[in-house]
Amino acid sequence: MSEDDALAHAHILDGRGGAKEVGWTEIAAWTPEQGVLWVHLDIENPASRAWIEREPGLGEMIAEAVTESETRPRSVAMKDGLLVILRGITHIPGPEPSQMVSLRMWLNEARVVSGRRWRLTSADTVRRALERNDGPRTSAELLVALAEHLTDSIAPAIDELEDMLDVVEMYLPEAKDTELANDLAGARRQAIQMRRHMGPQRDAIAHLLIERAPWLGESERTQLREVRDQMSRHLEDLDATRERAQIAQDQLASRSRQQLQRTMYILAVVTALFMPLTFITGLLGMNVGGIPGGQSPFGFVGVLAATVVVFLVLIWVFRRMNLIR
Repeated sequence: MSEDDALAHAHILDGRGGAKEVGWTEIAAWTPEQGVLWVHLDIENPASRAWIEREPGLGEMIAEAVTESETRPRSVAMKDGLLVILRGITHIPGPEPSQMVSLRMWLNEARVVSGRRWRLTSADTVRRALERNDGPRTSAELLVALAEHLTDSIAPAIDELEDMLDVVEMYLPEAKDTELANDLAGARRQAIQMRRHMGPQRDAIAHLLIERAPWLGESERTQLREVRDQMSRHLEDLDATRERAQIAQDQLASRSRQQLQRTMYILAVVTALFMPLTFITGLLGMNVGGIPGGQSPFGFVGVLAATVVVFLVLIWVFRRMNLIR
């Protein structure tokens, strides 16, 4: 892979909502006086880590944090800047929504270096806003914009889960258990996996609010509070979705137990009804002398009548004992 492939895109913000898209040559010649530099990297390319390691002001520690294979949402002060790792859902072919692909960022007042393994629609949205001259003007506004779009990207996946549960609950009384069990298990698994990332992400955003970064102004902190509150609402919706799926699964399990108990009850009643008859027919079927009616032409009819009488008596006894209706 070449170094050109490592660069997803890069922009120098003009401070008025627009930006100039640049390449490696302009990045190498950039100075803070030109405006905020945003470099967005494809960290699957080894050249991305190599560039971060040799870039002045960054180094190996930031390269390791931005390009590590497994990440957890967090925010921490690092090398006169902030390391921020957030997750969102990419609405393009790729990983499942529950995997929530990560966006890793290191930023200070003058520069933002971000990396992703999968293409993120959130970063593309901010890029298009810059092309319309309606994007972020500072690195703090860029952080807020990315956090907002990442959080917004989660809502459609939660809505899809809720819609699926609405359908399941609608057909729950009449559908077969096997038709719904897999859907409910999948919904619970997806909700649990998403919550595993979203809980730390809310904490990471909350931690940004107390970071002592002078370039992170009160306006941006207010917007980050809104992002944190929105993330809390997403978590509440996920918890409600998981509980609804659990209740539906409990109903399915209860219905399965009731069906099994009813089947066992019917088998027990049938066994109890035919056990005396089986005993009589077995007794009279022994090939020994002295069987009553063995020499009589009416012996078979008599045995048949006796079994019918015994059967009717058993039915009457079971009805009296409220065992059958």
